[in-house]
Amino acid sequence: MLSGSHLDTVPTGGAYDGAYGAIAALCALEELDAAGIITEHPVEAVAWAGEEGSRFPLGCLGSGAFAGLNDLATIDALCDEDGITFADARKAAHGLLPDVPVREGFPAPAGYVELHIEQGPVLEHRGVRLGVVTAIAGQARFDVEVHGESGHAGTVPMDLRRDALSSAAELVLELEAAANEIGEAVLTVGRLVVFPNQTNVIPGRVTMRIDARSVDEGRIRALRIAVVECAARVATQRSVRIETTLIEERRVVPMDHGLRDAVAGAIAELGEAAIDLPSGAGHDAMCVASVAPVAMIFVPSAGGRSHVGNEYTTPDDLQLGVTALTRSIVAIDRLLEGFLMRFFICGSALTGQPDHQNLGEAKLVGDAQTAAKYRLHSVRDEHPGIYEVAEGGVAIKGEVYEMSEAQHAHLISTEPPDLYESPIELEDGSKISAMIYPRDLIEERKFADISQYGGWAAFKKANP
Repeated sequence: MLSGSHLDTVPTGGAYDGAYGAIAALCALEELDAAGIITEHPVEAVAWAGEEGSRFPLGCLGSGAFAGLNDLATIDALCDEDGITFADARKAAHGLLPDVPVREGFPAPAGYVELHIEQGPVLEHRGVRLGVVTAIAGQARFDVEVHGESGHAGTVPMDLRRDALSSAAELVLELEAAANEIGEAVLTVGRLVVFPNQTNVIPGRVTMRIDARSVDEGRIRALRIAVVECAARVATQRSVRIETTLIEERRVVPMDHGLRDAVAGAIAELGEAAIDLPSGAGHDAMCVASVAPVAMIFVPSAGGRSHVGNEYTTPDDLQLGVTALTRSIVAIDRLLEGFLMRFFICGSALTGQPDHQNLGEAKLVGDAQTAAKYRLHSVRDEHPGIYEVAEGGVAIKGEVYEMSEAQHAHLISTEPPDLYESPIELEDGSKISAMIYPRDLIEERKFADISQYGGWAAFKKANP
């Protein structure tokens, strides 16, 4: 099991957002030790890097890499505004500990629970000290460039101007109105950079970043459409050019019902009231949710303040959060003793292929199909191999199996050594673990591409 949060904050942030959850995980381990509690699952505290996306143009860097959503090479290549790459930053004085190795090939955790300040006013307003998170809002982030025409501030008449900043300001207000009309959604333009940024020069270019969120996928789609349509309308009306680029998109992530119930039960045993509430803020839990069941606990933020220097949570509430986290870890550990994980097998065991005798007593849940992002290869005509591609992907048919941790460990230990476990995306957008061949290995050994069959069972039927 894992528990923790992120250590970074925004440039104007305070002491509690993220760091509280990382330290609280260590405190929970101390409380478990002090009470002499031995859990069935080992419990590790984790401190994630780069959750906020403030310095580098991508959020949840650490948890995203951990969950396999972004590969380390891509993250290492990201640059901050000073041209420093993430790879250089993590090797610098305040980067990763130099003697700590990168740990690869580890199994997905059985569960993850994250303690965090609420960052909003709901708990304080309701007079409740603990919250059980129901879901984390989906997000869409855009980079926008407005291209107008610079000129002398005193000599170009108002009706002949193509002012990039005035156009950007109009776009911001249009987007605000669109978000209000969509409802149950928020949209923020929190960053504007003006060029050449001189008092006596008409702005010729403006870059801006848009952050749109909702706990409803339909409203996230509506926000994305609004960004593009509003930009096109303002560009036409003001004779400027506006480019919009979707740079980050994250789906709404519901918390695991079983873990939520375990957290709620642990809090009830403390004699404390708690309420269910969604999180409008993004958290590392939304990345970990792609490989493990997750839950989150909130404690109040004074005045609902966060991402500001004077964010605050009382010491009593901080301690209560740690105690609730400790009790929740124990409750989740008990729940997970009988935990069954699900695994996608692209080589159809229904055809009786011998390479899946290692499934043992794993239970067949049913047929499944991946998203159209993968290619299928025949590995020496003995078993299939899939890998993700940016273009030309197809949906691959297979089966979902339910298995215990012991069965999962046996499956992993008996698979060919070239395979590694990785989350893949199913056609409904959900993530599930599967065994993947490295793409470079498939290409190097020239394994036959059999993607046109759409699945191993169909290939074996056509090629008995």
